[in-house]
Amino acid sequence: RAACAQRTAQLHRRLAYAPAAAVPLHWLSLLPLAVVRSLGALLGKRPARILSEWGAAATVAVRPGAVARSRRSIRDERAASWAQLAPLRVTGTELRHRLDDDVPAGTGRGELHFFSGGGAWVVLAALVVSVIAFLSLLAWPVLGGGALAPMRATLGGLWSDASWGLRPLGWQTTGPADPFSAVVALLGSLWPAAPSRAVVVLWVLALPLAALGGWFAATRFTDRGVLRAVAGVAWALAPSLLDALISGRPTVVIAHLLLPWLLWTGVVAHRSWSAAGVASIVAVGVIACAPSLAPALALVWIVALVLTAAIAHGPGIARVVWLAVPTAVVFAPLVWHRVRSGDVWSLLADPGVPLGDSGGTDLGRRLLLGLGFPGGDGWGALSGADISAWTPLIVAPLFVLALAAPIIGRTLPAVALAITALAGLGTALAAIGISVASDAQHAITLWPGAALSLYWLAVVCAAVLALDALPARPPLRAVFGTLVIVTLAVSAAPALTAPLRGTAAITESTSSTLPAYVEAEGREGLSTATFVLTPTADGAVVTDVVWGETASLGGQSTLRSARLAPDPGDEDTARYAAQLIADPEGSVVDDLAAHGVAYVLLSGASGDLPAGADAASAMSRQAETALDQRDDLEIVGDTAKGKLWRITSEVVAPRGSGDVGEAWRVGLLQAGIVLVALLLALPTRHSLAEARRRPRIVGLPRRAGRVRLVAAGVPVAGAEAEAVVAGSTTGSAAIATESELTDDGAAEAERDPDGGAA
Repeated sequence: RAACAQRTAQLHRRLAYAPAAAVPLHWLSLLPLAVVRSLGALLGKRPARILSEWGAAATVAVRPGAVARSRRSIRDERAASWAQLAPLRVTGTELRHRLDDDVPAGTGRGELHFFSGGGAWVVLAALVVSVIAFLSLLAWPVLGGGALAPMRATLGGLWSDASWGLRPLGWQTTGPADPFSAVVALLGSLWPAAPSRAVVVLWVLALPLAALGGWFAATRFTDRGVLRAVAGVAWALAPSLLDALISGRPTVVIAHLLLPWLLWTGVVAHRSWSAAGVASIVAVGVIACAPSLAPALALVWIVALVLTAAIAHGPGIARVVWLAVPTAVVFAPLVWHRVRSGDVWSLLADPGVPLGDSGGTDLGRRLLLGLGFPGGDGWGALSGADISAWTPLIVAPLFVLALAAPIIGRTLPAVALAITALAGLGTALAAIGISVASDAQHAITLWPGAALSLYWLAVVCAAVLALDALPARPPLRAVFGTLVIVTLAVSAAPALTAPLRGTAAITESTSSTLPAYVEAEGREGLSTATFVLTPTADGAVVTDVVWGETASLGGQSTLRSARLAPDPGDEDTARYAAQLIADPEGSVVDDLAAHGVAYVLLSGASGDLPAGADAASAMSRQAETALDQRDDLEIVGDTAKGKLWRITSEVVAPRGSGDVGEAWRVGLLQAGIVLVALLLALPTRHSLAEARRRPRIVGLPRRAGRVRLVAAGVPVAGAEAEAVVAGSTTGSAAIATESELTDDGAAEAERDPDGGAA
């Protein structure tokens, strides 16, 4: 309210003192100036001033009478000109220097020591391991297998898949894109010439990027380089990440790489708008890749709100509240669509290509989840069953340290990490029993990998807290840290060697899931479609409609994979498939052409059906015979993807782009909120200075300690002074934090050039 009144007075004074000819120009500039100053408030990390700015502009704009009265009173009175008052005014630069001089010069943190502290060596070692493990990937243009699929060939196609409208898969599926499609588009934009190549690079760099993220996450809990290195190694060798890399689950890989940065920025979001802005953007990416993590992260967010209200007070609450705003806006179209269709639970469905889970829900699987493994640890392929039943326990030292953190570590961060770990583990245990999606006739349960990444992150950070609390002598930190690294390396050996042994699910793929002939025709856009028929082992036929040159990774939609019942488009597709196979005559091909279908593909027709699939072979032969007999289909030939026919009828109704107006409105709203978050995330000189005055480590206790004040190297007055060690200044003496005290509990304060203790 005070800021609004101050800005109102300022604008009123501007109109009152302006020359008569300039008053209309000043009045017209009120709202444009409010827009510019709002952007400046975001960049300056003062979003609370935005409402005051608009309120003041609106108030002054509707009060021309008050401005006129002020102008008359100014003319009636003798007043000094602004030129006469200018020498008496303080400039903005002088005021800024004056305020900077009033702030204590001490800083609350030291250097990161990324290179000297071993962080660079951890990342480099992870890169070497990754290159050795995924050596063959370096020559692959496209990665396939598991839940992987090619990307669109152009940036326009990538972002078209991420927009509202007609989905690129299905007969007539219309609605919002999964937010994961925007993540895929952003990833593909990093390699515009060949977007699919970006996934290959991501796979090779996943281990070093994970090590980097784990190292930085540990900086919030310890300033010891050895312990940060332990965290980096533990996060890079997380079972959930290794399983996702060898089984081909891009959603889990990306979520795993983003989670440590969410922790790194989120735990200090209450301190600054820059951290809150970055954390809010990372949160969008994490939940876009793993919507099933939303309940667990919402619980952690509520705990953060409670702790901020109880401890930090003030503007920190608004910053923590902001963390959920971009995610809510980005997911709002999909949430609204699901609520209207009465299928709210489908919001939890894993995005991307549907991929089943064969792990089961028995007690053994749940015990593996408790140890951080989404499936087996892989030792069954390298050892006997009797040995592999116990190999998951190799990671036990890490969990022992994590359990000790609330006892020997700092209480507040240890408890917060315990809540986070329980939220992640609970989500993983519940996920394996929840099925909200399907792949043709198979129900697909939620994959627990992303939830286990959240669980593993909390466990790793809790173990770092415990190690940090151990005494320096004897060297328990080095012993236990080395033990953790060795045991995790042994546990990760089967996964890291799987690509070399040929047991990984990832394979080299092509740039399209369709034949090259269709791919070449479809690169011009999504105007025509391919009607794909795939015989199954039980004698049925799975039908899909693919628009454009490929069934892309970003084009996947949970609107199709997670729905309660078939929609009218599914019924039309099934009816047309039955007519194509059972009736060589009829107008079914004309109906397909009228909808924009230009090709018919019989997958598996070239003899690549698995051995023993008699029912599938019989159905394939029947369908091939029926399609060959049609006069309105022209045989293109056998391809690596199956047998292809081209529809000779004119495609009279090419597919449009859907509701363009709705797409633009939704896109602008989502892009606008992300832009606001980016503006908040950009650091300023003031925000960087404020950050340097705060300790990097969170949860440092405020304890009483003894400090020895030293002036010019000489103890003060021959006596020891006592002060409260609180990480702030009292009078002219800077009081050291507990981590800055020497072994005997004393800290030296050096005198600054002005004579005060610094």
